Amino acid sequence: MKNMDQKQKLKDFLPEKLYKLLMDIGRVGEKMDSPVYLVGGIVRDLMLGRKTLDVDVVVEGDGIKFARRLERDLGAVAVTYEKFRTASLMFKKDLKIDVATARTELYKSPAALPEVRESTIEKDLYRRDFTMNAMALKLIGPGAGEVLDLYNGMMDIKSGTVRVLHDRSFIDDPTRIFRAVRYEQRYSFKMDGKTEGLLKHAVKNGYIEKLRGYRLRNELVLILGEEAPGKPLRRMRELGLLEHIHPDIKLSNKALGRMKGKPAGIREKWLFNLLVLTEKLSETQKLQMCKKLSFNKKYINIIIRNS
Repeated sequence: MKNMDQKQKLKDFLPEKLYKLLMDIGRVGEKMDSPVYLVGGIVRDLMLGRKTLDVDVVVEGDGIKFARRLERDLGAVAVTYEKFRTASLMFKKDLKIDVATARTELYKSPAALPEVRESTIEKDLYRRDFTMNAMALKLIGPGAGEVLDLYNGMMDIKSGTVRVLHDRSFIDDPTRIFRAVRYEQRYSFKMDGKTEGLLKHAVKNGYIEKLRGYRLRNELVLILGEEAPGKPLRRMRELGLLEHIHPDIKLSNKALGRMKGKPAGIREKWLFNLLVLTEKLSETQKLQMCKKLSFNKKYINIIIRNS
């Protein structure tokens, strides 16, 4: 009954066309004898009752081969990423689903992109960032609708806790430092003491500076695009993270107030908020920031013009 309840909950949670598509994807996996799971954010948001169209699927087996089969059988257009054994699939009616091979990841050095090896769903979940994102829901076949929760993600969601899965999490991938803040503030959660201690250790020992600029930029863009960006920005200030964007950024209450308004003449919410955040920087300081974060010429011109 528990499994059926989760499957019914998924059906009620998703638009009908997306739910049907997921069932079709599950059936293709069944034909290929490859178990298929919903993973990560969609399972977390299902448990939280928050609507989302951000759908990630993991298949035990060859994810690229599976994506090609979906392309053929379901009329999708696939873009594959061989190095990471993943694919993005565009279906009719503007539906997009990301497909990945169940895998483990080996980090040869801190902040490096990982080497990927095919593995099981259990090991795939262990490589993830936080317990609340390390759950999977089987789509079809024996145990369909069952939520695989090996690391107590559900318990942490209920208690409002952001918790890493292992002690090297922030060292292996320092982008998780910013994701921890984003999830914590979006859901009004709190990092547990050990997780916050590991985060502070990684910050103090310079692991953020090992990130390539575009990866740091991507995390900042996601934070500035949050519904209430002031909350994670305040937390970033508290944890000493803003200085890693630029050491002269000052987060004022006036700026936070302006971020609550609607952007005038700027389509991207994150960009408007970045302009507000950096408005007190000089042109030289903005250029330093843009180069560090690997912004392209289009955005450099917009940011500098706002000096």
